[in-house]
Amino acid sequence: MAAVGLSFEILYFWHSGGDLRTGIGWDLIFIIINAYQLYRLLRDRLSPRLPEADRDLLRSVFIGLDDAQIARVLRSRRWHDAGR
Repeated sequence: MAAVGLSFEILYFWHSGGDLRTGIGWDLIFIIINAYQLYRLLRDRLSPRLPEADRDLLRSVFIGLDDAQIARVLRSRRWHDAGR
């Protein structure tokens, strides 16, 4: 919604007259930031899913997270051997 609103604001600035290039530039920057965030959200949703064998265990451990968020946690992990 923000990107659509900023697009309309660019049209308004363009047709209103005057030197509003600075406002248009900032609007374009914000549209690019929002488009990148939308891309990241879609990429995370379409990312590989949870392993079939561990799906029930992972869902019970990470209560409140959906499958995409659990998969992100699994991708960001590091394994370490704990000394005894």
